Amino acid sequence: ILDFGVSQVNNNISKVLTVRSLGKTYANALDDPQITLGEMEIIGQNASEFSVGTPLKTILKPNENTTVNVNFNPQSVGLKSAI
Repeated sequence: ILDFGVSQVNNNISKVLTVRSLGKTYANALDDPQITLGEMEIIGQNASEFSVGTPLKTILKPNENTTVNVNFNPQSVGLKSAI
């Protein structure tokens, strides 16, 4: 969950979201499979007021992470949400 707090209309706010693989590495040298991040999409009633960038890494081995920028640019007053 990213909370952008209170913002002014047309005031862009950027936050960094960390995406982590919950896969594990086991003692017998076998690992859970890597995951591949595809296109990220924001959906919901206010989706047009949010945007998401491209992750720094698109392939994550077990327990690796990457970051992606998420932007919020409110176009009107009121509570905003998206997934």
